[in-house]
Amino acid sequence: MLSVYSKQFSNPGYRLSNSHIQISLGNNEQTLANSIQQFLFFRYDSALTVRAFRADKRLFPDMLSGYYKLIILLNDNRYILQDSLFLKTGYFHCYLFDTLHIHAADSLSRRLDSIIRQSLDMRSKGPHDIGQRIMQSRTPIDSKSVVTVTGTVMDDNLEPFIQAMVRIYGSNITTCTDENGHFSLRVPKNETIDISYIGYSTEQITVNGNNNYVIILKP
Repeated sequence: MLSVYSKQFSNPGYRLSNSHIQISLGNNEQTLANSIQQFLFFRYDSALTVRAFRADKRLFPDMLSGYYKLIILLNDNRYILQDSLFLKTGYFHCYLFDTLHIHAADSLSRRLDSIIRQSLDMRSKGPHDIGQRIMQSRTPIDSKSVVTVTGTVMDDNLEPFIQAMVRIYGSNITTCTDENGHFSLRVPKNETIDISYIGYSTEQITVNGNNNYVIILKP
């Protein structure tokens, strides 16, 4: 079971454009404290966003808002996987892992372990970011719960909208339509997207089995 608590920033010292997240392992903390190698956050909408944190960290500041996959990599290459962590701009999020499923070591976890160890070896020659190394390696992260949504946004006369905004509801993850009214956006399944244009009503669509949409905006 995963428990979530979120609170909007009240401290003016916080950067309101980002989010903070705190992880609690609950009753598993004592058992896993000496077994964790790295916390790895993979942002769904951008393959170029990976944040890596040391094993002793439980507070992760200045995270970009959006949906993340969290991998807690253990020293023996087993790992804990949590999908669809949602971070909202300007909020402090606390996630309590009441129960944990530990996955057996596989090709992905061994690949991540190799990259981390190489990065740590390179730190003797100067600072090196583990997340950056993982991004450069283009290590494939399974994201079956995330789909690419495409569509066309038009008016009543079937004229395409240029620069209509398409946004994952409750986040700052957006894209805009091109000159033909087309868009493409990576979205977690069962999430809602907003489609809007100045002077027209906003349409909402819940992403399910259909990944291609025609959206008509009305004035």
